[in-house]
Amino acid sequence: RTRAERLREGVASLGPVFVKMAQTLSTRPDIIGAEAADALKPLQDQMTAFPSNDAYEQIRRTLNWDGPPIYAELSATPVAAASIGQVYKGKLHTGERVAVKVQRPGVLRRIALDLHISRMALIWLEESGLNGSEGLANIVDRVGQGIFQELDYTREADNADDFRRALRFLDFVVVPRHHASLTGRTVLTQEWINGEPMKNLGDDDQLKMVQMGVECSSAQLFRTGLVHADPHEGNLLYTDTGKLALLDFGLVCRVNNAQQEAMAGCILNILNRDWMDLIDNLRIIEMLPETPQTDDATFRKAFVDCMDGEDPSSKKLTNFTELVVDLTKLSTRWRFNLPPYMVFIIRSLTTLDFCAVRTGAN
Repeated sequence: RTRAERLREGVASLGPVFVKMAQTLSTRPDIIGAEAADALKPLQDQMTAFPSNDAYEQIRRTLNWDGPPIYAELSATPVAAASIGQVYKGKLHTGERVAVKVQRPGVLRRIALDLHISRMALIWLEESGLNGSEGLANIVDRVGQGIFQELDYTREADNADDFRRALRFLDFVVVPRHHASLTGRTVLTQEWINGEPMKNLGDDDQLKMVQMGVECSSAQLFRTGLVHADPHEGNLLYTDTGKLALLDFGLVCRVNNAQQEAMAGCILNILNRDWMDLIDNLRIIEMLPETPQTDDATFRKAFVDCMDGEDPSSKKLTNFTELVVDLTKLSTRWRFNLPPYMVFIIRSLTTLDFCAVRTGAN
């Protein structure tokens, strides 16, 4: 086996929580290297499937069905398999093509164990003082809450409806509709969307997809406050009609008005290199403590020195990831906070950021 295969199999064996982390890293070859990123990409939708007979039984049990076939057609094998569930292509008796997502048996117990182990490890890390951070267990709690919500497919269906309504002013965004009578906690039936992931597109279509993605993400962050928190490439499609389809709404993040305004302010601060106001806005979104460990003047000077570098006239932030790197350097010394909702937003933005960088466009 190659190193890539061993890496992928090792991560897959750790369970759904770690697979979620690896899915995000798979979109960032600039961080973990191209070989590792390519090795992890199959974790998005090509994990080992569980037996289809188990899936069919779960469909019957979840939908409480004991009669003629529920679907006119249902594929013998899944078309995609991820850490929490797998998807079949089917057809209703009306002739409509549908995607049927079925949850993996036993996934709830596995996730609960993963989160418990992660939480205990981070509590030990906090108490040891090795990394100088606080509130790490709270992040696990919030991420865990999100993942547990993702296990309820009726909630995912409701989230999709919320997104469709919230983004109705963007005519290029497609959100699949679900069939309520064929949806339960572990089974989700929704319309089939014909489209291609970004990796299968030519340069021109990739650029169009990124432009739509940037506008869609901006609308989520600064207008609707409803953010898709799991936007890996397997959940974004370029449709046959040239639109952007969003899939998988199990993991979403809601941002309040004050946080939206502060994040918009952060962007203006960065563009204008207004580091003093940026500090104030980072405090509003709870990334900075209200009172630094040392006096405020010393902290502000250290912040400016880090953001400007040795030669302020030559330093220019060109993408979101560079900003995250700079803030991470500061956080190890000044004990920044990472509010749980920001974990999802950073995950979302870094994924889109690399997609934009990959096109080679400005």
